[in-house]
Amino acid sequence: MIEESSAMVKITQSDGASSGGTARLPDAAGNRALPTAVTHSFNVSPANAGIIDSIANPGERRLSFQNSAIGHGFFGPVWSFHGGPQARDATEAARLLQEIGVSNNLLATLVLNQTTVAVGPYGPTLSARPDAEALGITAEEARGLASKLEKAWRKWANNPQECDDSGRFNFAALAGVFYESFCKAGEGVAALTWRQRPGKRTMTAIQLLAPEQIDRTFTKEQDGVCYFQGIGFTDGRWTHVALRDIPLGQTYGRATETKTVSVRTSWGRTKIIHAGVATDPRSTRFLSPLAPAIASAHDRETIAEYSIARQLLSTSATLAISSDMPTPVVRDMVDATPDLPSVPSFEAWMDLKEARYGGGKTVAPKPAQVLHLLPNEKAEIIQADKRAGEEWDKFDFALGARAACAFGADVHQTVGRWENVSFSSSRMSTYLPHLITLRRREQVVFRFAQQVYECLVEELVNSGAIELPASVDFLEHKDDICNAKWSGPAKVQPDESKQARADETLLSLGAKSLQEVYSERGIDFEQAVDALQAEIAYMNARGIRHPMQVAQGRANESANTGGGN
Repeated sequence: MIEESSAMVKITQSDGASSGGTARLPDAAGNRALPTAVTHSFNVSPANAGIIDSIANPGERRLSFQNSAIGHGFFGPVWSFHGGPQARDATEAARLLQEIGVSNNLLATLVLNQTTVAVGPYGPTLSARPDAEALGITAEEARGLASKLEKAWRKWANNPQECDDSGRFNFAALAGVFYESFCKAGEGVAALTWRQRPGKRTMTAIQLLAPEQIDRTFTKEQDGVCYFQGIGFTDGRWTHVALRDIPLGQTYGRATETKTVSVRTSWGRTKIIHAGVATDPRSTRFLSPLAPAIASAHDRETIAEYSIARQLLSTSATLAISSDMPTPVVRDMVDATPDLPSVPSFEAWMDLKEARYGGGKTVAPKPAQVLHLLPNEKAEIIQADKRAGEEWDKFDFALGARAACAFGADVHQTVGRWENVSFSSSRMSTYLPHLITLRRREQVVFRFAQQVYECLVEELVNSGAIELPASVDFLEHKDDICNAKWSGPAKVQPDESKQARADETLLSLGAKSLQEVYSERGIDFEQAVDALQAEIAYMNARGIRHPMQVAQGRANESANTGGGN
């Protein structure tokens, strides 16, 4: 049967049939009993060495991963029926990362590095490419339209008063926060508002939302829309979200009830952006890419904590005064003095010794000063092992490397270790992380930018700021007008000179195109060629040869000289 509550839909099955008039499970799962879920878990508990307070919040935290004996899908865990097998894990991982994602320096480093690489300091770069053939215009008219769109986008994106609903950040900063939210919570959420603000020329603006504002407890069917963890589907298509509407900065005097909001207008304009990297065909909410790195990052902090404690202990020393007197004699002396007080400090012990023996202090509690010892006594300095914590360096690199690999980041860049790394090995170590970054950039950053760009172009065309040919209707040709290519920061090259020589060789052999060379450096080929053409014409008009022309002339002279020999 299916029991519905405001929190979730709980599925139980006793005889393979559903009761009452409630919905049935798919026929494929008809009389088949649900398999027993095998739970694999690891504890993420903060360490406490007794000296240093734990960096994480107190209490045990458990991140569980459930796997069915016969695999995921319809016959996997019960959560798989609605939100995919990762639905439960995504919730737990997001909660845990919110608690320790900032205090754990390795996780914070991974998020910072990945955001910088994926988004860059200036945000994604737009290359507008209206489809001239589909729009029925010439290529020259398409280039003119693209230039207008790019200029309008840059003006809007660089002005916080225009692009940010709160008027604080430009688009590059908003894109960075959106991507950081994806890293920590597995998803980025934003609303595209439409309101007039004082001093604004446009109505379109971005309002970033916390993923927690999508109510994960909202799991029900309402008005023909099936909601699971706040994501609503109509006939299997995403159409609504259940949002906790809390205006920025307003904490009192307003109810925080959940409201259902459609994600698009009736004519298709985007209202809600919900982006993440899909790792499960039935996922409704997304799993944070940091989840696999939590265990290694926490282990690294735990070992660091204990290593620091050992290092602190290794700096301490104990001054012991030993005697040749038999143990029974010492015990009898202690027993003969039942009122012997406890000694809280070394100074108090020296005062007690003076009172007992009736003489002066034999050892003054001052560094490197020994006065006199009583007969049968000797002083000895006891120090901790100076080698304490020497293994930390190996653990630091190993656990940092494990976390970096789990997250899909470059190992050497994450741990900051580049010694004994050759050019070839550095290229190999950055190759796969770069592909992972491109995948995330395409599905999160570029998707966010494209949806915002389409809404802005729609407004600019509607207001007349961007004029289209009379025969072109925007809604009919929206995809053709808003066709664009986005680019981000280029892959880091360990040795630019070696890479340039390799590109030159491949270009001469025809094994590589100039477009590929520019793309690897995060530069749009068409924009670069247009800029190069303008530079050459500008310099030649003033009697100056462009550096590329100088290099080509030298190459021709060298070829002619070599041919003459």
